[in-house]
Amino acid sequence: MKQNIIRTSDDQVTKWSGGETKELFISPPDGDYAKQKFDYRISSATVELPESTFSCLAGYQRILMVLKGEITLEHQEGEQLRTVQLQSFEQDHFSGSNETHSQGLCVDFNLIYRPEYQGKVLPITSNQSILLKPTGDYLIYCLHALKVIIHPQFQLSKQVIQLEKGESLFLSDIETETTICLQSDESQNDVAFAVVVELLQSK
Repeated sequence: MKQNIIRTSDDQVTKWSGGETKELFISPPDGDYAKQKFDYRISSATVELPESTFSCLAGYQRILMVLKGEITLEHQEGEQLRTVQLQSFEQDHFSGSNETHSQGLCVDFNLIYRPEYQGKVLPITSNQSILLKPTGDYLIYCLHALKVIIHPQFQLSKQVIQLEKGESLFLSDIETETTICLQSDESQNDVAFAVVVELLQSK
């Protein structure tokens, strides 16, 4: 299994029309978001304008989760207008080709991926275990300091990785089913202390 700890100093921060975006991970490593030449991208952004328009990303799927604040999204899906209101740790899945407008101020978490992948964004609100699949790539984003306990199937040994707030752990090339346990002193029933992204290649 490949492991990559992404420190806050490694994040790529850029401006967008409505605020600031912090890129946490892009695949492949030489992918280019601006040219829309990438397989998937994971980021967190601030929405600092009361109203803003999202960039068009035709050919991609998007998942947006609110980390802090509230936002209303309006998607023009063909002839249909779909409106969704999101509060903290609620999410919306939509096509990057939509004409999408937002209202409200927030900090959000974004997954953008090609349709060759299946993507999930999971808020972690209590100390729990997650099963990693050999066909998947995973990113753990820390909203608070936490421990990641890695336990590959059929092995007695475990590995413990300590992560600080704002850091991420990317796991790939998983050879066998592996259980990870996320533990944080900030564990609560209604407030997430981490976000886990799962990306599986579609068959």
